[in-house]
Amino acid sequence: MTEEKAIEIRRINKDKRLNIKGGIVLDGFPSTGLVNAIASECLIHSIGTELVAVLDSQYFPPVSIISNYIPQYPARIYVNEGLKVSFFLSELNIDY
Repeated sequence: MTEEKAIEIRRINKDKRLNIKGGIVLDGFPSTGLVNAIASECLIHSIGTELVAVLDSQYFPPVSIISNYIPQYPARIYVNEGLKVSFFLSELNIDY
């Protein structure tokens, strides 16, 4: 019997290798409000990150976030390799 993954990480560019060893990961998932997600979104745009992967799960609600007329996955991973910083970002309030 195979066990299903609760959350799947889908890389955008599977050929690109990233090196963020020794870097930091910032949590942009909402807590009691959307402050984490909004602040992370501002940082993502201001420091020039790249969307490297999306998180998907059958347990996520069937929604899409629209940003600048472009649909986005509800949970995303952004990286700035030069600064060695990555962001896990979502506007969903995901219960664990």
